[in-house]
Amino acid sequence: MPVLFSLGHFQPCRVFPTDLFVEVGSSVWLVCSCDSVRNGKFFWTLNRKSVDEKLSKRINATHSMLSLTNFIHSHATVECHNTETTQILGGTIVRTYSKPQNISCFLHYENPTDDGVPQLFTCTWEHQTHNSKTINYIVNIESADVFSCISSVKSCTVNVFSHLSLSRNIAVTVKAETASWTSRSDSYEVNPFSISSETEEMKVFVYIGICVCFLSHLSDQIINCWSCFNATIEDVESCTFYNISVRCALTEPTWSDWSPEETVLTKLLSWRKVSELENYKRIVHVMWTVSCFTAYGENTAEGNSTPCLSSPCDIEVDEHAHQIHVRAVQDENVIVQDSIYVPAVSESLPRVTDIQTSSDKGVILVSWTAPKEPVRSYMIDWTHNGNQYEWAESKNTNATLLDLQDRKQYNITVTPLLLDGRTGRSTQALQICSGFGAPGRITVSDVEPYDTSAFVSWDTKPEDVCSDAVVKYTVFYRNQSTKTLQNVTVDGEKLYVSLKDLTPATQYSVYVEGAAESGQTRSEESFFTTKRFGKKT
Repeated sequence: MPVLFSLGHFQPCRVFPTDLFVEVGSSVWLVCSCDSVRNGKFFWTLNRKSVDEKLSKRINATHSMLSLTNFIHSHATVECHNTETTQILGGTIVRTYSKPQNISCFLHYENPTDDGVPQLFTCTWEHQTHNSKTINYIVNIESADVFSCISSVKSCTVNVFSHLSLSRNIAVTVKAETASWTSRSDSYEVNPFSISSETEEMKVFVYIGICVCFLSHLSDQIINCWSCFNATIEDVESCTFYNISVRCALTEPTWSDWSPEETVLTKLLSWRKVSELENYKRIVHVMWTVSCFTAYGENTAEGNSTPCLSSPCDIEVDEHAHQIHVRAVQDENVIVQDSIYVPAVSESLPRVTDIQTSSDKGVILVSWTAPKEPVRSYMIDWTHNGNQYEWAESKNTNATLLDLQDRKQYNITVTPLLLDGRTGRSTQALQICSGFGAPGRITVSDVEPYDTSAFVSWDTKPEDVCSDAVVKYTVFYRNQSTKTLQNVTVDGEKLYVSLKDLTPATQYSVYVEGAAESGQTRSEESFFTTKRFGKKT
């Protein structure tokens, strides 16, 4: 039976504050406290991905603080780890909330046959919510009087009889309240004459495409169909259902209601990596986004169908050209599909040239020169371990790779997609790190003391392939009798220095600090004693 006990004032590891709610776009400060970590070596993760070490700060040997600016995640798990063991020391969940926006109000009659000053005032607004907490809205309205309207939905109607002044603008703010947070909209002002019930109502219809038709009507009679508008929605997930709704305004500030939703399934974006020919066989690693359902890979050249429950899925082919169709299946129905071309080994195909890469703050920029033959687009794939791949399609001769693992070396490949549906040859860029960490371990390898000088040399061993290069070394040395600390600096290519004007027959301490653009590292402290004056050996 396990027994838990504590001694003295030892505190368990924890991250605070806990269960944090912050407004979208604001800053977050978190502290990790752990008495069992005495060397101050912490690192942080956000949704299981390492956070740039520049965003954290060591407070002391047992505390680390993390600062995240412009926080936009709706729900994120932040965890603190021990650098040496990677053990999770503690964590918290950070949720965001937004303020109500896009307020729209109008005056109308309780009875459509009434006339005079409208009695009812209705406001609607938008509010992105990412959790199931009950939200209460308080609409503050300022006209002749200050009054309010309370609602649990994103609209509210109040009788404004005797409260309304037609000679001044109406000012409206919406406050959202839950048990955990409160947010307030920007103030919305409107002229009462511009929102009267005589304003024509509007409806919006959405057609897959996406074509949006604006229709205005009065007394259920369509009097004008303006035109159709196309909208391109960027940054959507592959093989994912989206509900799309649109609204419009003829003139500010009166908006139409939201159109009925149309459901759209985005395209299946699949890709492949092809192994070298061995014993007349090649392995095609077929990949697709994890949001998709069960997929089937069908090789049309051989008529085979392979069920693939997870990505990647391996399909064996020979040296000839093959067209592999990937179909996503739900309840035995094909809901979306894509095709992948695997060229023959001997096929002459174009490829991109002159791939250039650069990295900055965890982002890799890739550019290349297009082949002479016309192409439809390019497929870029990248991996840091050879097992997990990401890929994206681009119509340009450049791409920006985001959400990368910190301080990892990436292999990047660019493949042209031809106009006839075939795939060109792949070209791989030189390996590049997503970012660089502090220089590696510095060790003072040798100290040769003399009477008034000492020759000090050291070695630097990178911790990994993405350790940054040292720009300069600073050698610190201290007279143990007078406690005077001095230093001398050399450039990053030198691994030795001669210390001058030392006191004979005196003990000194020495350590070396290496500085790079990404950070600093230092050696352990070493000790030596100078010789008596006049004694050289």
